[in-house]
Amino acid sequence: MILEKPERVADYTARGWWGTRTLDDLFRENVEKSPDSLAAVDPPNRAGLAPGEPLRLTYAELDAATDRLANALTKAHKLTIKQAREIHQARAEPQARPHISVHLRGNIRLVPVQDILYFMADSKYVTVRTTNEEHLIEDSLVNLEKEFGEKVFLRIHRNALVATDYIKGIEKSTTGNWQVALTGLEKKLDVSRRHAAAVRRWARR
Repeated sequence: MILEKPERVADYTARGWWGTRTLDDLFRENVEKSPDSLAAVDPPNRAGLAPGEPLRLTYAELDAATDRLANALTKAHKLTIKQAREIHQARAEPQARPHISVHLRGNIRLVPVQDILYFMADSKYVTVRTTNEEHLIEDSLVNLEKEFGEKVFLRIHRNALVATDYIKGIEKSTTGNWQVALTGLEKKLDVSRRHAAAVRRWARR
């Protein structure tokens, strides 16, 4: 679609300011002349911003990728009303963060969610615990629980969410209280009476 007046297009083209080739023309020209040259490069910190490792595509690889996408879109069936609603709902729902931002000696550090063993609330701060480190963030367990869900972090106490991937066992202490054992953590975490039934149900899945 051309938004400028035809007179201006003709004038600028005659002066040599504008050309007649499109972006696709320029891209195809580079595919033919330099197929092995880099065409698209992800930022090195992509892993901290979105899932997947940084990509480096040559013109030939990018051309093949666009062809595959075009073919997939061409073969795609018309969406039903139900599918359209599901897509709309998925887009409307906020996606969980792949990392947690923490302050470390005046800098901001990104801690991958997959490395976190548990969140522990204490006053207005929440402790973020990994295998080797602890950090404090200003957040609430309610928000974290809502964001990640119990498939990722299970509430075992009013002040604790534990990573389900690190749970290696649920056992009773000498006092008869339930405790959760986590991989990479020597200390066992107490399960409150209020959440004991839910934790046991999760363990029986």
